Amino acid sequence: MPALLRRPRLGWILFSIALAALAGPASAARLVGASFADGLVYAVDAQTGTARHPRSFTASSVPLTLSAGIEVDAAGELLLATVEANASLPSELFSASYGITGAQSLGVFGAQVGEGDLALDPLSGDLFAIGLTNLIAPFTLLRIDLEDVGAGATVVGEVGLDDVSALAFDAAGTLYAIDTEEDALLVLDPTDASTLSSVDLSQPLGALAGMDFDPATGTLYVADGGNGGNDALFTLDPATGVLTLVGPL
Repeated sequence: MPALLRRPRLGWILFSIALAALAGPASAARLVGASFADGLVYAVDAQTGTARHPRSFTASSVPLTLSAGIEVDAAGELLLATVEANASLPSELFSASYGITGAQSLGVFGAQVGEGDLALDPLSGDLFAIGLTNLIAPFTLLRIDLEDVGAGATVVGEVGLDDVSALAFDAAGTLYAIDTEEDALLVLDPTDASTLSSVDLSQPLGALAGMDFDPATGTLYVADGGNGGNDALFTLDPATGVLTLVGPL
């Protein structure tokens, strides 16, 4: 099922948590989100859900749009992968500071990604993404070596036909994903992309979503948008699938 070119009302596709050193008080998570349609990056208030301070992720004076999501690397830099509307073009990975200055390309990694989010494995240091073939499903799980992005992404395995639109590792290296068609939280095996377990979400989310764990507290945050979306920030209990509203984005 094509999942790439649906136009959201406010398409939050990844939601990332910067390092605690950037967050001010130890108890305050710094949340960063990106909108799918225009690629703008926002600071998101973890207490209210409010998105503020939109900034353009710009490389070589060209604003990047249709982003697969944002992740925060070990150095506190933002990573963004492009979603290409042309089926013949592979995606490219960019890095920039939190203030979106000095954006630079880390390389074209020879695969296409959809609006399926990015996730950094805390154990291996590799970046994971959801891939597409000629801009359509089946969805695949991709692994990207940040030390050699230009060597290309490795296809770990096939996730399936349902739309996986959120991806996050916890501190122990467990990989979670949200299936926004079936409204379920999945645990994926990062070695072969198989589904190890699944739990139903307590309420439906929009077609586009993103999530990440607060590394200090283990809280799992989810943002959604797109068709049928709440355009809101939630916390999610991975054990039960219960979503708790924080507030509108």
